[in-house]
Amino acid sequence: HHSYLDGVEKLGLLDRIPDFDEVSAKLRKLTGWEIVAVPGLIPAAPFFDHLADRRFPVTNWLRTRQELDYIVEPDMFHDFFGHVPALSQPVFADFMQMYGEKAGDIIALGGDEMISRLYWYTAEYGLMREAGQPLKAFGAGLMSSFTELQF
Repeated sequence: HHSYLDGVEKLGLLDRIPDFDEVSAKLRKLTGWEIVAVPGLIPAAPFFDHLADRRFPVTNWLRTRQELDYIVEPDMFHDFFGHVPALSQPVFADFMQMYGEKAGDIIALGGDEMISRLYWYTAEYGLMREAGQPLKAFGAGLMSSFTELQF
């Protein structure tokens, strides 16, 4: 999708390993977001709290060569190339903040598994179709895994 490619270009993700501080500075100027380093998958409540505060958790480790096609939990490649480019787009950035805010309300009612699954099936493995266009991959799990895109 053109907005994804636009985000990759605006954030300077094409020609070198992304620098957390540089990408955060660019995101702040574009949409008020920043990225924060985390050691791996974090629990739902702190994850959605970060989103509500316009901070996106990015893992600070990379997959092994054997995991190039698919990994069970997110790595730096998945986060930087799957999620972060979309955060450069104001409409999506606002949606993610709102999602984080509402997720906090749902978690407070005991719905952490439900809101996490909804996130999984939209932000991770979502598809989109614009008027007159073919179906396109939208989710970060699809965008960061070649073998997932084949299906």
